Amino acid sequence: MCMKLTKMTANSYYYYLVHAQEPAAAQERLLISENTNLLDAATICDWGNIEPKEQFHVLLRSGNEASSKQDCPDAVLGNFDYIYYSSNGNVACQSSVDQWEVCKDNRTMTFNYTTCSQRMAYSGHC
Repeated sequence: MCMKLTKMTANSYYYYLVHAQEPAAAQERLLISENTNLLDAATICDWGNIEPKEQFHVLLRSGNEASSKQDCPDAVLGNFDYIYYSSNGNVACQSSVDQWEVCKDNRTMTFNYTTCSQRMAYSGHC
């Protein structure tokens, strides 16, 4: 697996996976190879297929979550309506007031659970 890591704070990084989606691995971004001599990034990474900016991942040092808060990326700043599908594929929540908001505080994602009580994200600070 190849990752592009960027330091945000002393206790947090964000990263992108640097490889094309692999159909044989359920579209995960990784290299499948029989070559046992893959020793450097040039042979493992596919820099032409880095993940889109909105598909970043975050690493946090345990116990430092609150001090590691950063501004949300531009791609998620705004108010969004969402639809929740249950594990069997049925629509479980679909209402114009099921909103995900990242405007009032651009470091906090807020979900309006007025008509849909299904938890949409987890945070140790909620």
